[in-house]
Amino acid sequence: MPFFDKHFTVSEANECLPRVRELFAQIHALVTISKQTQFLQSLPAPPLPTAQTNGKHNKPKDLRPHLQALITEITDQGIVIQDISRGLIDFPAFIEGEEVFLCYELADGDTVRFYHPLQTGFGGRKPIPDSAYF
Repeated sequence: MPFFDKHFTVSEANECLPRVRELFAQIHALVTISKQTQFLQSLPAPPLPTAQTNGKHNKPKDLRPHLQALITEITDQGIVIQDISRGLIDFPAFIEGEEVFLCYELADGDTVRFYHPLQTGFGGRKPIPDSAYF
């Protein structure tokens, strides 16, 4: 019995990549902004309000809900996120009758080219055999 409900063909995984890459660009931008905000919050309190600020200080916006929505858009498709910073994701699939992960990270470019058994992880990556493309 398969471990995952949704499985991808290599073609289906490749069709997802443009949007996934776009989502990771947004995720990485939000993470960068969040880190900058945390740094700024760690600095001493700002000077007293002046006439230029109308007595208002801009509170940093909580980016977590937006970040979570981006992550959820990926995972709701049945894609497994392994490492957000690397854009490392797995697509459940079957190759030669075995349930595996089609393994992709942003550095791989525009196509999914590797897979690994569910239990081995990134270190067990192998090139997708030609038979999986049909």
